[in-house]
Parts: sequence; C-alpha cells; structure tokens
Amino acid sequence: MAIIVDKVQKKKDIALACKKPILKKGLHNLTVAQMAQSANVGKGTMYEYFRSKEEVVFELALILMQEHSQILQNAILTKKTTREKIKEFSNFFYNAKYYELREIYKQFVALALLHPKDEMLEFHAKSTERYFKWFESLLQEGVNSGDLHSNILALSEGMFCIGDGLFIQSSVTNTLNNLQEKMENYIDTIFDIMEIKQ
Repeated sequence: MAIIVDKVQKKKDIALACKKPILKKGLHNLTVAQMAQSANVGKGTMYEYFRSKEEVVFELALILMQEHSQILQNAILTKKTTREKIKEFSNFFYNAKYYELREIYKQFVALALLHPKDEMLEFHAKSTERYFKWFESLLQEGVNSGDLHSNILALSEGMFCIGDGLFIQSSVTNTLNNLQEKMENYIDTIFDIMEIKQ
C-alpha cells in the first residue's frame, strides 16, 4: 500500500527543519544541499517543494507570522488599557520570545527588497495590511470607549510604521539594545497627548 504524503505539512516540516541553520549561518551561507540535509531529505525532494532557498525563508515567514498572530491575540486579551495593548502589539520588535521571527522577518524583507517576486510582495502587502487593520482597530476601541481622542486615528498609520522604521534602523546600526526604551517612550508620548483624562 502506498504511503499518502500530506504535501502541505511536508513543506512546512522541511521549512521548519531549515530554520535553525538559517538562523545560525544566514541564508546566503547555506547551500540547498545543506538545507536538505538539515531537513533529512534529498536535494531532489527539496526542489520538489521549493524552487529556491529564498522560498524556504518565505515559507518560514508565513508559518512564524501565523504563530505570532495567535500568541499576540492571546497576549492582547490580557491587557486592560489601549496603551498596554499597543505596547504589547509593538513588542514584536524587541521581545526575546519573538527573536526567531524577527531574524526570519529581516531576511524576508532583505529578499523582498533585493530580489522581489510577486508572491513575496503580495504576501508582505497582505500581512502588513492585516496587521495595520488590527492595530487601527485597537486604537478605534480606545476611541469608542472614551479613553482616546479621535484624532489618534489620523496618527495610526505613522504610529504603525514607526515600529518597522525603528526596528530596521536599529538593526542596521546595531543598536537593538535600546529599541524597547525608544518605542515605549514614543508610545507613552502619543498616549500622554491623546488619552482623555478622567
């Protein structure tokens, strides 16, 4: 009797098996053969599921972002104020528990900038839009509850983008150690201005 392979799950398993060597060596320092060895599959099997090393990073970004969304949703539910929720939303950029996703995200962004492929750009656009709508909905909840001035909604896109910008700048300048302080100071300043004092 032939063994039926769940190709979707197999693709995920291969990508996840490649995560550790990608994080340790970086994608550019790995060959497809080394990645296949990490996944305990042949090089031919690797190419059956992925056309390139870059596609493995794309798959990993997809998997890890889905996991992150669930973890973040649960964490936000434990927060009482909009300020706390926005800080929780933003801690992806510095919280140690998101280290692997951040590293894969950096490699994904580099690939999307240097070697843009339609599916990568579409994935990034959709992910960004989904996260932004989520971020904006948290601010809208704060406005609806009477905690925030409605003017904060005009700042939502800038607030959302500042996290990415600070993260990329800190990555390039190797100053990630004070990123949390910078981001929390920024959020606190906005909320000090926009919160309705009771």
